[in-house]
Amino acid sequence: MTSSESIGFATALQHHEGPIVVVELVGEVDVFAAPDLRAALEPLLEDDVDVCLDLTAAPFLDTTALSILLHARRRVRDRGGQFVLAGAGTIVAASLDQAGLGDLLPRYPDLQEALAALRD
Repeated sequence: MTSSESIGFATALQHHEGPIVVVELVGEVDVFAAPDLRAALEPLLEDDVDVCLDLTAAPFLDTTALSILLHARRRVRDRGGQFVLAGAGTIVAASLDQAGLGDLLPRYPDLQEALAALRD
Protein backbone atom coordinates (compact mmCIF):
# COMPACT_ATOMS: atom_id res chain seq x y z
CA MET A 1 0.00 0.00 0.00
CA THR A 2 1.30 3.41 -0.92
CA SER A 3 -0.10 6.70 0.23
CA SER A 4 0.95 10.25 -0.42
CA GLU A 5 0.40 13.30 1.71
CA SER A 6 1.36 16.79 0.64
CA ILE A 7 3.25 18.50 3.43
CA GLY A 8 3.86 22.12 2.59
CA PHE A 9 6.93 22.27 0.38
CA ALA A 10 7.53 18.54 0.63
CA THR A 11 5.65 15.31 0.11
CA ALA A 12 5.64 12.25 2.32
CA LEU A 13 5.09 8.99 0.47
CA GLN A 14 4.48 5.91 2.57
CA HIS A 15 4.62 2.24 1.73
CA HIS A 16 5.01 -0.96 3.69
CA GLU A 17 7.86 -3.44 3.37
CA GLY A 18 6.38 -6.13 5.59
CA PRO A 19 6.57 -4.86 9.19
CA ILE A 20 8.60 -1.83 8.05
CA VAL A 21 7.00 1.44 7.02
CA VAL A 22 9.05 3.47 4.57
CA VAL A 23 8.36 7.20 4.56
CA GLU A 24 9.93 8.94 1.59
CA LEU A 25 10.35 12.69 1.94
CA VAL A 26 10.41 14.65 -1.29
CA GLY A 27 11.47 18.28 -1.13
CA GLU A 28 12.76 20.58 1.58
CA VAL A 29 11.39 20.19 5.09
CA ASP A 30 11.64 23.53 6.84
CA VAL A 31 9.74 25.28 9.61
CA PHE A 32 6.71 25.73 7.35
CA ALA A 33 6.50 22.05 6.34
CA ALA A 34 7.53 20.65 9.74
CA PRO A 35 4.02 20.59 11.29
CA ASP A 36 2.80 18.58 8.33
CA LEU A 37 5.75 16.20 8.69
CA ARG A 38 4.75 15.68 12.31
CA ALA A 39 1.16 14.98 11.25
CA ALA A 40 2.34 12.48 8.60
CA LEU A 41 4.56 10.60 11.09
CA GLU A 42 2.23 10.69 14.09
CA PRO A 43 -0.11 7.85 13.03
CA LEU A 44 2.88 5.58 12.39
CA LEU A 45 4.10 6.04 15.94
CA GLU A 46 1.10 4.14 17.28
CA ASP A 47 1.64 1.07 15.08
CA ASP A 48 3.89 -1.88 15.84
CA VAL A 49 6.26 -1.27 12.93
CA ASP A 50 9.82 -0.21 12.28
CA VAL A 51 10.17 3.10 10.45
CA CYS A 52 12.64 3.95 7.70
CA LEU A 53 12.72 7.58 6.63
CA ASP A 54 14.04 7.78 3.07
CA LEU A 55 15.75 11.15 2.63
CA THR A 56 17.12 10.55 -0.87
CA ALA A 57 14.88 13.25 -2.37
CA ALA A 58 14.98 15.63 0.60
CA PRO A 59 17.83 18.09 0.08
CA PHE A 60 17.26 20.01 3.33
CA LEU A 61 15.91 19.46 6.85
CA ASP A 62 15.91 22.34 9.27
CA THR A 63 16.26 22.07 13.05
CA THR A 64 12.50 21.89 13.50
CA ALA A 65 12.39 18.83 11.26
CA LEU A 66 15.33 17.29 13.15
CA SER A 67 13.44 17.76 16.41
CA ILE A 68 10.43 15.97 14.94
CA LEU A 69 12.66 13.08 13.85
CA LEU A 70 14.08 12.78 17.37
CA HIS A 71 10.59 12.71 18.84
CA ALA A 72 9.51 10.05 16.33
CA ARG A 73 12.61 7.97 17.07
CA ARG A 74 11.92 8.09 20.80
CA ARG A 75 8.30 7.03 20.34
CA VAL A 76 9.21 4.16 18.01
CA ARG A 77 11.98 2.95 20.32
CA ASP A 78 9.75 3.24 23.40
CA ARG A 79 7.50 0.58 21.92
CA GLY A 80 10.45 -1.62 20.90
CA GLY A 81 10.77 -0.59 17.26
CA GLN A 82 13.59 0.84 15.20
CA PHE A 83 13.75 4.24 13.46
CA VAL A 84 16.42 4.68 10.80
CA LEU A 85 17.31 7.11 8.03
CA ALA A 86 18.27 6.23 4.47
CA GLY A 87 19.86 8.21 1.67
CA ALA A 88 20.73 11.39 3.55
CA GLY A 89 22.51 13.71 1.14
CA THR A 90 25.58 15.76 2.01
CA ILE A 91 23.69 18.76 3.40
CA VAL A 92 21.25 16.67 5.45
CA ALA A 93 24.07 14.45 6.77
CA ALA A 94 26.05 17.56 7.76
CA SER A 95 23.00 18.98 9.56
CA LEU A 96 22.58 15.72 11.48
CA ASP A 97 26.26 15.66 12.44
CA GLN A 98 26.38 19.34 13.42
CA ALA A 99 23.34 18.83 15.64
CA GLY A 100 25.05 15.87 17.29
CA LEU A 101 22.44 13.41 16.03
CA GLY A 102 24.71 11.15 14.02
CA ASP A 103 24.72 8.45 16.70
CA LEU A 104 21.08 8.85 17.74
CA LEU A 105 19.58 8.53 14.28
CA PRO A 106 21.16 5.56 12.51
CA ARG A 107 21.56 6.24 8.81
CA TYR A 108 22.36 4.16 5.79
CA PRO A 109 23.58 5.23 2.35
CA ASP A 110 20.44 4.00 0.58
CA LEU A 111 17.04 2.46 1.14
CA GLN A 112 18.12 -1.10 0.35
CA GLU A 113 20.83 -1.08 3.03
CA ALA A 114 18.47 0.45 5.57
CA LEU A 115 15.82 -2.19 4.88
CA ALA A 116 18.40 -4.97 5.09
CA ALA A 117 19.58 -3.65 8.47
CA LEU A 118 16.01 -3.47 9.78
CA ARG A 119 15.31 -7.03 8.65
CA ASP A 120 18.38 -8.42 10.48
